Amino acid sequence: MEQKSNNNLIITVLIATVFGLLSGVVGYLVLGSIFYSWFGQVNLNEKNGNVVIEQPRNVVVSQDLQIKQVENNILPTLATFYPAKKAVNIIDKVYLPSEALGQGIVLTADGWLVTSDQVLTNLSGDYVVVGYQNKQYTIEQMIHDSLTGVVFAKISANNLTVVQWGDSDKLIPGQLLVGITERKKVVFTNVGKIDYEFITRQDLWQSSENLGKKISLALASDMVSEGMAMADFKGQVLGLMRRGQMLPANYLMVAIKMVLEKQAIKYPTLGIKYLDLSHVDGVLNIADNGALVAGPITKTSGAYGKLLENDVIKKVDGVELNAFKSLSEILRGYRPGDKIDLTVLRKNQEVIIEVQLN
Repeated sequence: MEQKSNNNLIITVLIATVFGLLSGVVGYLVLGSIFYSWFGQVNLNEKNGNVVIEQPRNVVVSQDLQIKQVENNILPTLATFYPAKKAVNIIDKVYLPSEALGQGIVLTADGWLVTSDQVLTNLSGDYVVVGYQNKQYTIEQMIHDSLTGVVFAKISANNLTVVQWGDSDKLIPGQLLVGITERKKVVFTNVGKIDYEFITRQDLWQSSENLGKKISLALASDMVSEGMAMADFKGQVLGLMRRGQMLPANYLMVAIKMVLEKQAIKYPTLGIKYLDLSHVDGVLNIADNGALVAGPITKTSGAYGKLLENDVIKKVDGVELNAFKSLSEILRGYRPGDKIDLTVLRKNQEVIIEVQLN
């Protein structure tokens, strides 16, 4: 009887061992197939501990689809500018990619475009616009915005696909962007530095009427088209290229509205010089954010007799000045004649001052 019990025990152990091994093999095969379908073959390098994904199938496919979607969203909203030709021969009438002056972005279905003033340098010039699917147009009207450095051009068109703008204030260094050149080549880049460009100490003093923020991209100069749109992976355009820098989309919003409503651009003025405390070092004893007013203030300014030298403007109508929103940028949202309330730090006390913009 004892011998029989021992035999049963041995058989039970053997069966359990076999089923355990089979379960392990099946689990390995199932998990391995799932893991491989997601990531492809994965090697663990014992020497340096690196994980190498040899065939990242789904990752690559997903990225390719995303890039294609961005292309499909952006391409119909782009246009390329050329100097108009007076050629007689057919072959001479062809516009070559090497002859392109730059690119532009479609704003409205009825033909308003925006581009860099380095593309359309002469408001009386004769230009040709080639849009989506090689449709050709002539320019009827041009409006220059000297503040942002762009030109708005009107062509006679209908049912154009318009751009979808993103919020450029949310851009961060290192963010991946995509652009499409006039040769329809997709280029990728990262946001570099988002800051003001200070060369001399005098550059530290900014004007309330100028927009000085610069956004640099990690993009080779031979891959940049003047006026080229830069977008995120949702297909939202966050800016356009001008002189090797990216002009933030939010800089254009007020000008676009004025052009579409009145076909003219007129910004409000405050008429002061200031130091943006959030973008300089060594002034924490004054304040971490705000606009330090430089003096003297001219008599033509709406702030004359109200703002004093060394006042620190902290807010405009309750909106706080910070590293993302400067005084100049906030003022662009107003119209000439508007009255604004400035929250001012003066001798360690906050006061509210009403100022009318010119």
